Amino acid sequence: ASVRDEAQRILAGYVRALLLLSLVTFVAWSVVYLIAGVPYAMVMAAIGAALEFIPVVGPLAAGVIVVGVSVFSGYAHPWLLVAFVIAWRGIQDYVTSPLVMKRGVDVNPALVIGGIIAGGEIGGPTGMFLSVPVIAALRIVWRRVRAAQDRPR
Repeated sequence: ASVRDEAQRILAGYVRALLLLSLVTFVAWSVVYLIAGVPYAMVMAAIGAALEFIPVVGPLAAGVIVVGVSVFSGYAHPWLLVAFVIAWRGIQDYVTSPLVMKRGVDVNPALVIGGIIAGGEIGGPTGMFLSVPVIAALRIVWRRVRAAQDRPR
């Protein structure tokens, strides 16, 4: 397969991984919010899932929206939502996302976490969003270089 074909495969895997993470967020938020009696539970879960695509800023905005709506609609326990959103970010950022990204783009979870952190430092949210595909592309090039070196001459 050509480098272009491999890069296309990895990019497709990355998009599938983002969709899966979004779906996982929707399901988890829906279940928790319905059980907790949060107003507009399904809408809040959909907002959380949609904003999952935007690194750092998206989940932060989703959390603020959910807590804000719950406060303004008279929900009795908005602090529980704050605790849930914080706990969910920990689970999603350090467990679910690295595992899903490893399967989607075939990159070690520790490298995914490190790459996202480095991408954030270098390019902010855009850097975080692009870090995994860049790491995967560099991995393709690295494998090609190593394979070329290992071939008998």
